Amino acid sequence: MRVLFITYFFPPDKSVGGFRAASLVNYFPEKDIDIALLTADTSEKKRKELEQKFGKEYFFLSRAPQIREIGYKTKILSLIELLNLEHYLFFPDVYFSWIRRTCKIGKKLIQEGKIDAVLVTLPPYTSAVVGYKLAKKYNLPLILDYRDPWSSHTGLRFPKFIVKQRHRRLERKIANYSKLIITVGDGYAKLISNATNIDEKEISVIPNGYYASNKPTQIAPKIQEKFTLSFFGNYSKAHSKIVKEFVLGFRIMVDKNKLGPSDITLRYAGIQSRSTLQRDLEFGSITKYFEDLGNLEGAEMIKEIQKSHINYVFAPKILDHNLATKIFDYGLGNSHILVIGEKKAIYNWCISVEQEFTHVEGDRHAIAEGLENLYKLWKDNKLEYGCDEKEIAKYNRKTLALKFADLLNKTLKTK
Repeated sequence: MRVLFITYFFPPDKSVGGFRAASLVNYFPEKDIDIALLTADTSEKKRKELEQKFGKEYFFLSRAPQIREIGYKTKILSLIELLNLEHYLFFPDVYFSWIRRTCKIGKKLIQEGKIDAVLVTLPPYTSAVVGYKLAKKYNLPLILDYRDPWSSHTGLRFPKFIVKQRHRRLERKIANYSKLIITVGDGYAKLISNATNIDEKEISVIPNGYYASNKPTQIAPKIQEKFTLSFFGNYSKAHSKIVKEFVLGFRIMVDKNKLGPSDITLRYAGIQSRSTLQRDLEFGSITKYFEDLGNLEGAEMIKEIQKSHINYVFAPKILDHNLATKIFDYGLGNSHILVIGEKKAIYNWCISVEQEFTHVEGDRHAIAEGLENLYKLWKDNKLEYGCDEKEIAKYNRKTLALKFADLLNKTLKTK
């Protein structure tokens, strides 16, 4: 069987959205599924790496739109996003100009070679439009892999009801044409069901996970000289309120306990805008406590996770369905996880893998109290780390990709 796989993000891009796509491409052949990968061409480095790994006959590139890069350089796009105008000006998202040229390449691929189905992972939602157009034109099954909800996404602010309805109509048309819908969590499935009117039981769940190559062979020692809290990954506008509460809670805690940068530190690694980070730190006047680790990946990131005493994650109410991808790496990294916010997806996951963790509500005083308690446990050498290795093993990306392939094979054999 041969599948045309459309994904905007793919390594060597450092976007989290490319990790899941890469795992499918790597492991589908073990289940007799050949992949024709259609992805965005963002750099010469990407082209060379893909050629070396997959060979020219297996991947195809469509020139990525420059609107985001140009927009941020001129500060126009950031202003548009700040004023919440992007959904007025771009449909279905800022990658909309990718649709025409990607459809053109996709048509050529389908006409020249035998394609049995079209698989799309989204967001961006532009990719779903491309997949739908191609699948419908050539009467092929369409498989949708939702890494995030679309019109029911609680973290997306649609400026007017009519705009949200426009997205919902398009999503329903695409989803109801599809042969199979897969997503990464139960909370996601519920939101997608609400948006599409497709029974939640008909939406399959295959979570994200971790790469076995990142699994440490030994436990790295914790940083000894000061209490170390670390955050890996990135956060969105939907996190802004809870991030500010964390910053203020941290400020309350260090002031109360008279702690300086030699006693406690906040570390960060990821692709988050440094201007955004700086603004958040300045909000609580805690810049002097901050250490920037850059953008770490793979085993190097796991090593730094292991060095931390606390790896924290935000769980705001507006995103209580969200199971952050970094949570799997935290589980691998002999962590003590601090869950800040709701007792929902992340909280439940920690329980399911018997992860050592602490939960605090998302307000500054609860955060300050929680940090103080954790600091005292660390000082007394009583802070506990780790999770159940057998339970975390269920989230090996290879295992999950093969499960995805089995579901795909089963679905297409009954088409």
